[in-house]
Amino acid sequence: MEVRELIHLLGPAPQDATVLLLPAGATAGEAEVVRAAITPAQPWVRARRTRPDGSTDDFYHPVIYEPNPNFEEQTDGRITENVVVLVASADASDLGQSMIAGTGRLSMATVRAAALERYREMLTSGDLLREADFRARLGVSEEQLAALVRKHQLFALTVGWEKLYPAIFCNEGVPLRRLSKIAAMLAPLLPAQRLSFLESKNGALGGRTPIEMLTRDTDFRKVRQLAAATAAEASRTFLKIFEASQQPMHTQLIAPLYTAAMEGDPRRPLWARALEAIRSPGYQSPHDIPVAPHTLLMVVERHLANHGLEEVEAWVDVKLDADGIRFTVAGLNEKRVSLPHYLQEKPLTVIELADVLVSSLAERSKSS
Repeated sequence: MEVRELIHLLGPAPQDATVLLLPAGATAGEAEVVRAAITPAQPWVRARRTRPDGSTDDFYHPVIYEPNPNFEEQTDGRITENVVVLVASADASDLGQSMIAGTGRLSMATVRAAALERYREMLTSGDLLREADFRARLGVSEEQLAALVRKHQLFALTVGWEKLYPAIFCNEGVPLRRLSKIAAMLAPLLPAQRLSFLESKNGALGGRTPIEMLTRDTDFRKVRQLAAATAAEASRTFLKIFEASQQPMHTQLIAPLYTAAMEGDPRRPLWARALEAIRSPGYQSPHDIPVAPHTLLMVVERHLANHGLEEVEAWVDVKLDADGIRFTVAGLNEKRVSLPHYLQEKPLTVIELADVLVSSLAERSKSS
């Protein structure tokens, strides 16, 4: 994540909100208060380790640190990047005081002011355009622009009460058709994240920006692959199972009986994503799968990475009897699905019930 993305994500937050740091692998109860935001005066090294299966891990450290002894010059990569370090400890001396440009508590007012200032600078420099100027440069009507935005082929950043459009869509030398295809692939991301993707140098692209790689076919294919992977990581589908007494609007306040999640493009069919969440070996909690109660509520949510709940996509009221499942999707007429024989002779777990039900919904959606 880049600073501009963080500023954009924090923009809607209350000004008096406390900023917490949740380390990787920690639970919500282990979150710590951010004590300082440190900007090192020098870039840090990002070392990328390549695993045998082709996946990669990134490790950051100051340039004065010795390289990792396990670093392999032939397979691993190393570049320098400007970084901001959020610190939960009151003592940040291990970062090296000589490398620190400035510290201080995070202020939401400061965050908002920085975002507005950056957007004003981009507006002044011509990197962002007001709608009238953008339409004139692009040569489209209001209706045509609205249609392009609906198709996610263009996007705008909301600043105050107006929308500002990236000038890269009007720049000569940038193939607009290819740029629009990449923009549409990035639809699951927030507008600031899409702009950051397009304009930022990326190690996976050899240190070049996607905008620079839209002309040659081989380069464009690399950008498409990276855009698809980035979009898939940006959106998560959660399937949650609750006690039947709960209501969908209250489910954010209570712990579910069971949760499964997957990363993927939210434009894929809803029940296909929900079924993948159930069957994927990724995020599932708790590990000890509970027995299904006779009545329950199943909720499907879409989340944005680093942004939380975006939308409750569906909820299903479920009743379980001896040989089948009765269910109602979001107030529609009640339906019924039979249980396979091998599941009729034993207590049904919530994941077995969800698999049978969501499989049926996925098949119904294909035929509808």
